[in-house]
Amino acid sequence: MAGSQRHAAKHGRKRSETIYLLGFTLYCTRNLKGNFRIGMRTEKSRLRRSLMSLQDLLRRIRHLSVREQVNTLNAALRGHYAYYGIAGNFRSLQKLHRAVQRYWHKMLCSRSWAGRITWDMFHQIKLAAEGTIGSMTGIHYSFMGATDPVQMEPYARELAGRLKQDNVDSVLLAPV
Repeated sequence: MAGSQRHAAKHGRKRSETIYLLGFTLYCTRNLKGNFRIGMRTEKSRLRRSLMSLQDLLRRIRHLSVREQVNTLNAALRGHYAYYGIAGNFRSLQKLHRAVQRYWHKMLCSRSWAGRITWDMFHQIKLAAEGTIGSMTGIHYSFMGATDPVQMEPYARELAGRLKQDNVDSVLLAPV
């Protein structure tokens, strides 16, 4: 047994001690080959503190445009990733990202009386604000039920004419 494992076993613990240093939890682990290595992950209290500060940031910027919110959030997250983005710490970074995404979605849903934003719509808004896609229209079309294609043709032609008139480049068809 290694020294730290002997010490842990002597005091009734199964694992060797962990060390908290500079916002990281250092712990003993093994790599894929089975060799000893020291693992590092974000300390729980620092992760909670980062999440609280990002939630506070979201509350302060909730009335800005979505594009400005994206830029501010990305800058804050890049700073966090720059410090805590080390090998073996992906889960902590992912936890923070998902929590911020959920809270931002909640903030966007509460901005108006219009109601809830679906997750699909949320991701499309995010892509539009990042500039990945051009923009989104406020008009959405839907057809319901299994319909004979021959009966649908006049409606499809009318819809195609409207889309062409609005200079739509692409259309997302999603079965529901």
